[in-house]
Amino acid sequence: VQLGGLKQDSNFHFFLENIAPMWFDPMNKMGGRLTLSLPNNLLDSTFSALVLLLVGSIIEIDALPTQESHGGICGVVASRRQRGDRIEVWLGGPEEPSGAWVDRVKEVLAKELGMPDIEQGRYKKHFG
Repeated sequence: VQLGGLKQDSNFHFFLENIAPMWFDPMNKMGGRLTLSLPNNLLDSTFSALVLLLVGSIIEIDALPTQESHGGICGVVASRRQRGDRIEVWLGGPEEPSGAWVDRVKEVLAKELGMPDIEQGRYKKHFG
């Protein structure tokens, strides 16, 4: 995925089938998003890697040792901003994802993307 043509203040969404990239979608409503701030030169490669991890279910498979999660990764959003590019990983499901599962997703992302700072990434509920 090449996002070089993505205009300033634009977003590019990649969500699983039947999940809309909106907080009020039933699968997103109880969840939130993990925000990754990136240097401009890493937006394309990081977003592409996340899409492949999502399509291959790698993150979820590696992050599922606990049965309490009730969550899943719904999609990823790449955002080009003047203050700095960012990627949001949207987590959700029929119930609010557990904090332990969110932390495990951060660990898996940090390992798979080779970006240890992700473990300190900010997770914010869509509402609540």
